[in-house]
Amino acid sequence: MNIFGFHRNTGDEGQRLGSLPGAFPTAETLRSSEPNDPEAQPIAEETVPQDTTPAVVLHMFLQIPLYILYYLASIILIVLSILKPILNFNRIYDKRHKQHCDHSTEMTALLEEISSDSYAPNVSEQTSQQYMFGSIYNSDMGAVPSQYIQNSYLELLDNCSTQYKFGLIYLHDPIVTNRMSYVNNILCSERFVNCIKTYQMLLWFGDVTTSEGLQVANALKVRKFPCIGILAKKTSETAEIIYSFNGPVEEYNQKKVEAILVKKYPSLLQMIEERQNIDRDRHTREQQDERFRDSLRRDQERERQRDEARQREQQAREREALKKQWLLWRKSKLHPEPNKSQGDDVSRIAIRLDNNERKIRNFSPSLPVEEIYAYVELVQTGILDSDEQYQYGTSPPAGYQHQYKFKLIIPVPRQELDLDTLIGDELGIYPSGNIIVEALDEES
Repeated sequence: MNIFGFHRNTGDEGQRLGSLPGAFPTAETLRSSEPNDPEAQPIAEETVPQDTTPAVVLHMFLQIPLYILYYLASIILIVLSILKPILNFNRIYDKRHKQHCDHSTEMTALLEEISSDSYAPNVSEQTSQQYMFGSIYNSDMGAVPSQYIQNSYLELLDNCSTQYKFGLIYLHDPIVTNRMSYVNNILCSERFVNCIKTYQMLLWFGDVTTSEGLQVANALKVRKFPCIGILAKKTSETAEIIYSFNGPVEEYNQKKVEAILVKKYPSLLQMIEERQNIDRDRHTREQQDERFRDSLRRDQERERQRDEARQREQQAREREALKKQWLLWRKSKLHPEPNKSQGDDVSRIAIRLDNNERKIRNFSPSLPVEEIYAYVELVQTGILDSDEQYQYGTSPPAGYQHQYKFKLIIPVPRQELDLDTLIGDELGIYPSGNIIVEALDEES
């Protein structure tokens, strides 16, 4: 054998090569070809070539390119087999993230994608009935109610904590070759679906090529997909993963899952009862607090009303005091009654008060009708006949503006007297006339 791995052509092989066209004859060939020639002489072996060097070299140069092409093709196939998953991942990742979808849209797209890839396995080869994925999870009329499916992982955590229910997490990887094995053989099995409905489990499906799915996978420390996990409330503040599976689908054991749920379910019921007791106690306290607040509000309202009443009484007393001071001041400013016998120009007016008392008095025609109003006010309040005097000079009390609570009416023809009109300008009372006092309404 030479350095290239080929045997030299010696012996019988040399004889076979010697029979090829263009080969040199050997001594044996010459002797066999002229057996009866007495003059034939044997030829020395050293003068006959023992190998066919051109054929070997030609054979070698023909095989070297073949070996090179073989190894080059093998390397290309290996590189393509490595790059194909990476290219698929980049294609799917770009497709997911260029859409800028929210959680609900991503969930809908994932369910539709799984539904399109789902198939019903041969029932005879399964231990229980199998269903199509879309007929279970991706339809309002499916076996699993649509309200069980949560749009986001945070929604799943929140509802599991507030409703004290199990949460099912399924992380789907659209790149791996066995991505539908979990869907068709586990999620679509009759026992699994019955388990979901029995415990009213909340479901969340995630795609690890999306941002939320990848975050959940990292949070749960999942490195192999597909993956199934079951979430349950641990305490009033935290939740935990009580079961996870991401191995070969043949190793999945539904009985183990049911045993874990049966073991954990009483603790959920206990937490529900504790929560109900807490809510009941809180409701009782709220009712007691509400009754206390109602009683306090009533007491405060009564106190406020009493304060307002006292304040109104105080303001009324202050107003009455100011009114009395004003009346005393107005009494000091009231003009004396003119005397007709002394040649004064007078207007003789008969006034019927609101208590049917009749007063007759002379007024100067040059005074405004307000003088009659002031006289009637002083008479009705008794200030005119009292001995009290105004003690604060000639100015009226500050901060007080008097309003008459009555009006003076000329009966025939009926006419209300204006305060600013001069007495002499009113023909109904000058040089004489009758006036009726009518009280104003309280709203006026």
